[in-house]
Amino acid sequence: MFPGVPTLMDAPASPVAPSSQQKQIDDITNWLNGWSLTKGTTKKWWTVAGIYIAALVVTGVMTFWFSGKNNSACWTNHNSAPAAPC
Repeated sequence: MFPGVPTLMDAPASPVAPSSQQKQIDDITNWLNGWSLTKGTTKKWWTVAGIYIAALVVTGVMTFWFSGKNNSACWTNHNSAPAAPC
């Protein structure tokens, strides 16, 4: 792009040697062996999951309830005052 300034395209690719890559995988595997969440973190996870599920249920009920109210407003009172625009 600019004369004399190297770019990423100028550098040759340097692939990771398979043995080095396998060593990295083994290191990560050894590090993860026996790893688990703490009891406090697990309790918080269940609490947060419960709140999300409750919120989904409440949202679903509200959607069903208000959709029904909207539909009843559209399909009733044909002989009296004009219904809400649907």
